[in-house]
This record gives sequence, C-alpha cells and structure tokens, in this order.
Amino acid sequence: MPTSNKIDCYWATHGADIKTTGQVKPCCIFKEEYSPDIHVKNGLSKYRSSDWYKNFIKYFQEGKKHPGCEMCWNHEKHNLPSRRLEHNKLVADQIDQTNNKDLQMLTFSYGTTCNLACRICGPHSSSKWASIQKQHDNETWPTYNWLKDDKIFFDIIENSENVKYFEFPGGEPLLADTEKHLEILKHLIYLDKAKNTTLNYTTNMTMFPKKDYWNIWKEFKQVLIVGSCDDIEERFEYNRYPAIWDNVYKNIKKYKEKNKTQQNFNFKLNFTVSIFTILRINEISKFFVNNGFEPYINYLDHPKVFSVNLIQPYLKEIIKSTKHPYLVKTITNFYDKDWSNLIPEFKKTIYKYDKQRNQDFEKTFPELIKYIDGKK
Repeated sequence: MPTSNKIDCYWATHGADIKTTGQVKPCCIFKEEYSPDIHVKNGLSKYRSSDWYKNFIKYFQEGKKHPGCEMCWNHEKHNLPSRRLEHNKLVADQIDQTNNKDLQMLTFSYGTTCNLACRICGPHSSSKWASIQKQHDNETWPTYNWLKDDKIFFDIIENSENVKYFEFPGGEPLLADTEKHLEILKHLIYLDKAKNTTLNYTTNMTMFPKKDYWNIWKEFKQVLIVGSCDDIEERFEYNRYPAIWDNVYKNIKKYKEKNKTQQNFNFKLNFTVSIFTILRINEISKFFVNNGFEPYINYLDHPKVFSVNLIQPYLKEIIKSTKHPYLVKTITNFYDKDWSNLIPEFKKTIYKYDKQRNQDFEKTFPELIKYIDGKK
C-alpha cells in the first residue's frame, strides 16, 4: 500500500515514453541501464502490466528514489526545475490521479528522421547525423520508422484514447511520419477527446507547420511548441548544422504571431547550457526577451565532452557576469565536477566535424577557446 511518504511522479504512475528505437520506458530521461526490455511492437499495455513496471512503481509508493530517475533527483538536489516537478505542476489539473489503470501521459519520438546534425546530438537521434557518419566514417546507424508498422500504429491509437498529455520530441516531429501523426490526432477528435488533451512538440524551427496542422490543432485543449534555440546567427548555425539562421528567425516571428491569433497555442524558446553557450547566456537571454520570450533553459550533462564541466575551474569567474542572479548558484552547483581531462577528446571531436562541415570553432567562439586552452 502507498505510504504517507510516497513520491509523486505522474510520468511514473500515469505515463510512458517510447524512444526513437521503439523501446518503452517511464520517461525520456530515465537512465538506459535501468530501462525495461520492452518494445512498442509488443504493445503498450505490456509495459504497464509487466513485473518490471509493478516493481518500479513500488519505489514511489514507498517513498524511495529509483536510480533510473537520477537526473530528476540530481536537478532537485541543486534546486533546478526537474522534469518530475515541472510536469506534476503542468498536468495536475488534466489527468485523473485516481485512475492508475489507463495511460494518461505519453511521449513518443516516432523515428529518427531529422534534417539537422546538431553538435550536442548524434546519429542515435538524427537521420542527418547518421548520413554524415556514413559518408565520412562509413558507419552505419539504424533508422527507425516503427510507426509505419500498422500493428504498432493501431496499438498506439487504442492505448492513447485516454491520454491527456502528449509530447513529441525528435528527430524532428514536424518532419517525420506526418500522415500517421495527424491520423492519431484526428482519431482523438473523432472520440471527442481532443478538447481535453494537450500536445507538446519540440522543434528545430527549420520549418513552419502547414495548414493541415493548424486546422487539427485548433480542436485541442492546448498546443505547446518549444523551439530549440542554442544561440543566434553564426553560432546558431555552428551548433545546429546545417540550419540557416535567417530562415529560422523568420519562423520564430511566424510562431510569435500565432501566439497572438490562436487562442489555444503557446510557442516558447529554450536553449541548453553547454560548453558552446556558457559564455553567451546574457546575449541569448537578451535575444529571447527582446523578441517577447521568457528565457527557458535546459542543462546539458551528456555527452560529457560538451559539458560545462570541461572548464569547471573557471566557472565561477565566467558566471559571475550573468544578468540572471538565480543562475549563478544554480549553474555553479550543478556543474561541480572538473572534467578538464576530456578537453583533448573535445578538441579531437570538434576539429573532426569542423573539417567535415567547413566550420571553424576557434573563429566562431574566440572567447571560449581561451578557456579551453587554459590561457585565461
């Protein structure tokens, strides 16, 4: 029986995450080594009826911290907004907390189709990345299109009829399997469920949704779109190759207009604190605010080679100039390990991809290279 010390996490008790590979686990940041060996091809219901899931839920009922949820526990230890706490607040008035039978929250990355090869991403999540690895290193990475399997497709439709909150990360969700995706949304409209359902997309903003999307989205309770914006202009193009900043900025303006004209729509920007952006927090935040967006921030801890911990000995000096006082304590506490031993690997990786992409790290980030080389 649940105890008075139970830990509330609606992703754990009411949700599931389908990875790009089709593997099913509690949420998108759950650690791989603790994830169950359950694939979406076996059916979503198998996940929630499995012994693994029943044992997993016991941790929360008994007030214990499951090791697979380490990222949330780590964020909360450093007073950072965790996925658990943010989503508990976001969906508290949407889900039926007394209904532990039906799936009510679902994240799924329906494949790795993506048109960008962002520096902090990789071929495991992007078909563009995979094609580059094949071209230059003769590495073959699998591409996943499991939503094209009719059995899987109809199983997801059947098991998502009571889902109140969907998340669609990448790949790029506005590029992959558009027809199948819209069919799922139309089914929810047909069942008269859409009016109580929230959709949340993460996009690279290289494209603007077509009219079909907007016609369908207007039937839902709320549609949230988060645009990933790791810096601006030349640095954006370096980080999110081969995107063109001018095109992306045009789409940001279009989304901003939709915020004004479509009542159930909300678009916001975020950026990730990484080795590439740590010196640019003020400038990126200024761009956000000047364009009418509150800065929304993620904190990268993987891959380690792109972590702020590479220059951790200089971090207090770097961060003291930020115009966001709450970030000073947050960032210095979170990035508390010295991983400067990874700098040779960082340089090897950076210069390899610079050559392939005709980019120049030292020219693009002249102020950062001084910290990398320890010359500050």
